[in-house]
Amino acid sequence: MFLTDNAARHPFASQFYGDGMNVWRAATLATLDEWFYLNCLVKSPEGEFPEIILISHPSHDLLSFLDQRKDDVTVIDVQLVSPPHLNGTRRWKMEPLVRIWRDPSNSWSHRYDVANGNRYYSIQNDRDNTEFELCREFTLSDAAESAAA
Repeated sequence: MFLTDNAARHPFASQFYGDGMNVWRAATLATLDEWFYLNCLVKSPEGEFPEIILISHPSHDLLSFLDQRKDDVTVIDVQLVSPPHLNGTRRWKMEPLVRIWRDPSNSWSHRYDVANGNRYYSIQNDRDNTEFELCREFTLSDAAESAAA
């Protein structure tokens, strides 16, 4: 989840987005969990515009967004932003997401496959003894086709 502070609200830019929408100069990550960075194209009567969408953990929020997105939003690619405890390093990483898997017996347990072949588990204890089901696959060719359309 992301935390915003009214002091970080951009008063001038927020006026252009209308009621209920705000532009923030900064946001805080409220938990040290993975999150998702989506590179999108949004179609409007004025043309196509790039838009970056940030979706917080858990991954079923990402899957719900993808399933419910409107025809005017094309997802170009999805990046997994993973904390050190998830990716096994000392720093956060942002990597192209290839697949999301889920444990059918635990809705909080997911496995993420990223483009370089690494595999990350939202619950470390599930690494060896869990049967995961494929939720979604993202391919580079899908992104290329979406961008060309």
